[in-house]
Amino acid sequence: MNPTKFIIFISVLFLSRMQLTGQESAGNAHDFSLKDIHGKVVSLDQMLGKKLTVLVFWSTWEKDSGKFLSKFESDFRKYSDKGLSVIGVCSEEQNITDSKLQEIRDFVSVNKLSFYNLIDNNLQVFRLYDVEALPTTFLIDRYKKILFVLRGAPLVGTDRLFRTISAAFEPEEKKPEIRQITSESPEALRYSNFAELEFKRGKIDAAQKYAVQAIKLDSTFTQPLLLLARLSLEEKNYTELENNFRKLKKCPGDSNQVILLRYEYLIVQKKYNEAIEKLNSFISKNKNDSFSHALLGYAFGMEKNTGLSEQEFSIAAKLDSTDYRIPKLKAEVYNFNGKSKEANELLRRSRQLRKIAP
Repeated sequence: MNPTKFIIFISVLFLSRMQLTGQESAGNAHDFSLKDIHGKVVSLDQMLGKKLTVLVFWSTWEKDSGKFLSKFESDFRKYSDKGLSVIGVCSEEQNITDSKLQEIRDFVSVNKLSFYNLIDNNLQVFRLYDVEALPTTFLIDRYKKILFVLRGAPLVGTDRLFRTISAAFEPEEKKPEIRQITSESPEALRYSNFAELEFKRGKIDAAQKYAVQAIKLDSTFTQPLLLLARLSLEEKNYTELENNFRKLKKCPGDSNQVILLRYEYLIVQKKYNEAIEKLNSFISKNKNDSFSHALLGYAFGMEKNTGLSEQEFSIAAKLDSTDYRIPKLKAEVYNFNGKSKEANELLRRSRQLRKIAP
């Protein structure tokens, strides 16, 4: 890894540990000019949206970049005629060689990105905007005022970012309800972040303790409640899971995470056809969501449709090779189909991924 990429990687790791949330900013966006992936020089002023502009800094080597770009592509297709502009700035490394440029072009092509993607050679714009982590996203209004900044891809801020974009374009009667995915209580946020970190490390008891403490401090805070629901499912405590689902229904925060958790529970209940139908519908709108493909592979596998199961698990692993849940679900399918040796290997892989989670 070259020095520039190493520095950016360390920044991403450090900020992901801090679990930064989205921040409002009263500053103004700096104008700049860069070449796009085909060599055309364009400026921010030329590309500024009539209502809202998404400016996202990304790289091919940062796993969350692909997820963000795909979601921005979906929003761009939905809202571009209403005044949304999306500008990707690829801050790959200090010097972009011809081979690296082709790699970036291939990445844009594979992910079917139709909005402008610019090459930040020498990282000039990266420094101009004081970017410290990838991806970093700025929401900018038509007067070039920065409305919102999200550094990295923290759970708390990501949901708010995409809801802010959709809320800007949906008519009042169709605007999504503003969910309490975050909390006004710094202590509740701190305990929730501790819970997420311990859960990723596989320390279930500690994760549960911190999540319960976060909810005591703020009973409307969705994220720790969602984590408790996940724990209930993993521990096969279905009575408690149903209780958590009832609480999630009462308090705001019915995000995609809750939806997928419900679909996973359908599979556990052996409602395979219903789960497959719902997951196919979900994936048609969220094609790059790795875990939804894994759940579909899980449902197909438990229905003994091994061909489609393997296909979906393969897609999931390509989209995200670091999610411990993907090999874990695949191991359950293999065990169910009598492949205990392969299942044990997958479980070892799952435990390894969970152990090395940051």
